[in-house]
Amino acid sequence: MKFLTRRTVLACGASLALSPLAFAQGEYPNKPITFVVPFAAGSATDQLARAIGQAVSEQTKQPVVVENKGGASGMIAAQAVAKAVPDGYTVLITTNTTHAANEHL
Repeated sequence: MKFLTRRTVLACGASLALSPLAFAQGEYPNKPITFVVPFAAGSATDQLARAIGQAVSEQTKQPVVVENKGGASGMIAAQAVAKAVPDGYTVLITTNTTHAANEHL
């Protein structure tokens, strides 16, 4: 039989000490989720967000709201999501081009 190393014992102790924290978390999601799209309604990204939102809504049994905030090459929407409460209920659905272009402006 192999002897337990100090690292193994410490890892087991840490996992046992932190396991109650995982059980203390509440159900997610327990309120509507908001998808923020930085383009106008009807765009390809908007349609993709609505399709994903419908699938997420069916899985989680919570409504998904798609909010379009166009303008400033996507920075208005990105700023709104950055300033939102960091609870995982506000999600930015965008393309990589909005952030790639704005970095150099």
